[in-house]
Amino acid sequence: MKEVNSNVQISTSVFGNPTEAIDLKNQNWTEWIEKGYLDFISPMAYLDFPDAVKDEVENMVDNYGQVNNYAGISP
Repeated sequence: MKEVNSNVQISTSVFGNPTEAIDLKNQNWTEWIEKGYLDFISPMAYLDFPDAVKDEVENMVDNYGQVNNYAGISP
């Protein structure tokens, strides 16, 4: 495997729900985190209701806090 410059951070925008991310977008970001591929993620919490946005972002931080989360929101 090719080594990456340690000064460069790797991130991606992801569907917040891991199952939907895999099923709809082929994003297995939970595995990418586990393997250390990502330095941070940007969950796309583009939902219709503010409470749903809050729940989605809280879920990401509570369950996938081993990397930083910079949420994209659209309440």
